[in-house]
Amino acid sequence: MKLYEQEAKDLLKKKGINIPDKDGERLVVKAQVLANDRASNGGIKFAESRDEAERIADEMKNREVKGYEVNNVLIEEKLDFESEYYIGFLYDTDTRKPALLFSSKGGTGVEDTDVKKIPLEADTEETDFQDFLEPRDIEDISDLASITYSLFQSFLEEDMRLLEANPLVYTGEKYVMLDAMVDLEDDAAFRHEWSYPERSVMTREKTEREKKAEKIDKDDHRGVAGKYTELDGDIAMML
Repeated sequence: MKLYEQEAKDLLKKKGINIPDKDGERLVVKAQVLANDRASNGGIKFAESRDEAERIADEMKNREVKGYEVNNVLIEEKLDFESEYYIGFLYDTDTRKPALLFSSKGGTGVEDTDVKKIPLEADTEETDFQDFLEPRDIEDISDLASITYSLFQSFLEEDMRLLEANPLVYTGEKYVMLDAMVDLEDDAAFRHEWSYPERSVMTREKTEREKKAEKIDKDDHRGVAGKYTELDGDIAMML
């Protein structure tokens, strides 16, 4: 299950990760949709006042972003920062172990930067993370290593398939996570008290058959239904 940005931030805030305040002199308005590259598609805009932010939010709710209908928006403080980083965690399909993804150049277009992939063990210690981070002159590198470790623990404890903090910025005083992407493992839901509302990663609502298959899969510990997607037409490709 992919979480919306606000949901991901709320979850990670409980783990001690700093996120922007909901108010400030300058604000950013973000469409809460499960789509990448929102900024280039009108899904992220800036405001100089609360009134302007509310007006932008109302306008966003009447449109789509990359085919997704905007039902909710996030309004939060726009922060100035000195540097930005990309920190991610996923499971390496080759080693079947967790891996750290790190770049000292976060933000939009991070996929075009030199992202390091570092294999981890489930019992990797906090002290190890400082050795993983480069360059060595990173501001408050010990704090960044501690935050990276906290994100790793969240990744493991919450049964995430993917976690991305991008960008994680340094304001000159502290590190703050400006955006987050979290994908939870659906089959681990029985271990948690997740109460996230139903959502679809497709640009349409789930069909009745898809909802029934999901319920069967959720109610049976064997996961007998699996993932079911109803398709139109006679030819389809799923990757």
